[in-house]
Amino acid sequence: LVESPDMKIDIKELLEPKKARITVFVLDRLSPEQIDKFVANTVKQVFNQRPEEQKELKLLMVYDEVHRLLPKFGGSGEGFLQIERAVREFRKWGIGLILISQVLSDFVGEIRANIGMEIQTRTRYEKDLERIARKYGEEIAKSVVKASVGTGMLVFSEYNKGRPYFIEFRPILHQVKRLSDEELDKYTLYDKRITKIRRKIKEMEKKGVDTFNLKIELELAESKLAKGQFDMVETFLNELEPKLNTKKRRRTK
Repeated sequence: LVESPDMKIDIKELLEPKKARITVFVLDRLSPEQIDKFVANTVKQVFNQRPEEQKELKLLMVYDEVHRLLPKFGGSGEGFLQIERAVREFRKWGIGLILISQVLSDFVGEIRANIGMEIQTRTRYEKDLERIARKYGEEIAKSVVKASVGTGMLVFSEYNKGRPYFIEFRPILHQVKRLSDEELDKYTLYDKRITKIRRKIKEMEKKGVDTFNLKIELELAESKLAKGQFDMVETFLNELEPKLNTKKRRRTK
C-alpha cells in the first residue's frame, strides 16, 4: 500500500534471482498529483540505483491506468517524461515495461514510438479504429470491433513478420473484486514487520551470524502473506521476532 509518493523501492532486490513473484503497488490513497509523482519517482529510482546490464528480461514493470498521468486528469507531465526515459533505456538492464490505458492516444511522443508489442482489445473508439485501418487495413479494424471478450489483436515485430494476429486470453484465475480497506491495512502492517525483520537479518549476516533458519521462516511468512493467510503470518512472525532478539543478545555478549 503506497501511502506516500516518496516511497522508496529497492529495485536491486526485485531483480534478485528468486522464485517468480508479483509485487502490486496500491495507489488508491494517493491524489492524482501524488500518483504522477510516485510514477516519476519509481523510474528515477531505477536510474539512481544503476542495475547491472542484462541481456535477458529480469523484471517487468506494469503501469495501469496510464491516462491518469495526463494533465487533464491531474498529471503534471513529469510522470510521462520519466516513462519516456524508461522506454528508451530500461531494456539494457533487463527491465521491461507494460503500459495499460483505454485508448492508444493516451501514449504520447517517444512512448508510442518505442512500443515493441501492441495489444489491442475490442474497442469502438473511432480514432484508434482509424489508426488500425490506416496501418493494418479495414478488415483488421472490423475484426477489432467484433472481437469477443478476452480476444485481442497483437502486433509484434519479431513474430508473424510484424503483421497483426488475434489470440484468445484464458480467463483470469484471481478475484476481480478489490481488497477491502481492512485487508489492505493488514497487508501493510505485516509487510512493514517483514521488511523490518529482513533488514535485521541482513545486519546480522554482516556480523557473521548464522541466519539460515531465520531466512527460511521469513520466507514461509512471506508466502503466507502472498496468499492472504493473515493468521498464519501472525503465528510465524510472533515466533520469529523473539528469535532475532535472542540471537542479537548472544552475539553482543
